[in-house]
Amino acid sequence: MGLFANLIAKVPLYFEFQDPLMGSQMKRSELNSSLISKLERLFIKRSVRTVFVTKSASLSSIERHPQLRNQIVSIYPGAWRFINLKLNTNVNACHEIELLHLGTLYGARNLNNFFLALDNLREAGCTNANRVCVKNLGGIYLENQDDYLGRTDFELLAPQKRSEALQRALNSDALLLIQHADSRSNETIPYKTFDYLNLKKPIIGVINNPELMFLLDVDSNYLADALSVESIQETLKRFLSEFDLERRGSATFKNDFDINKQFAKIFE
Repeated sequence: MGLFANLIAKVPLYFEFQDPLMGSQMKRSELNSSLISKLERLFIKRSVRTVFVTKSASLSSIERHPQLRNQIVSIYPGAWRFINLKLNTNVNACHEIELLHLGTLYGARNLNNFFLALDNLREAGCTNANRVCVKNLGGIYLENQDDYLGRTDFELLAPQKRSEALQRALNSDALLLIQHADSRSNETIPYKTFDYLNLKKPIIGVINNPELMFLLDVDSNYLADALSVESIQETLKRFLSEFDLERRGSATFKNDFDINKQFAKIFE
């Protein structure tokens, strides 16, 4: 619609791609790739500015269209604040350490490596490992989903509206950020990352995109390589060794991505 308005009425056009039209994970025929590339070029050429939400996606687009590089930028979007934050001072009656993931688990975005790491820590007698309870608020579409549902330390919560899910997340001790353990994560960042930052809770990231190392303060959050059980194990061990309800309640969590300021950057 925006492209049509620009072609007909010469309305200034700004594009923002939440996901790239072309990505390293997209398997296309040579003809299809050529057509999509031409469409992407048309979008960019007709725009005042074309915005990608990751640096890697913008750099890939510049490689495809170097002559249009001055019209291509990357801007992290931020997220609206749907709830008023209140410190959660309630201690779980079972003294659980609740790790909550918001969203759907499917394909290569799963908890397989995470559970392997957690089980290894329990076998090694790691502090607090037996207190961990993992909950997923959303759907599961995995071949081994019965294995998840059969675990005593896992609970599947029914999907909720976004604002309700974020309110529920305030009751957790840490938020799980799980990326696909394949190339589709290279040029994308889960939008829930910015929702998580707004909640000012510790984030345990099982990630496959180095840009998240920049977005998430490593002093307050815990980041591991999605492809490495050992990395997840060491990161989880650090979280569990540092876990303290009182300290977590007074910790300072940075969020440098105010959605209004990030949106204004599009027009600078």
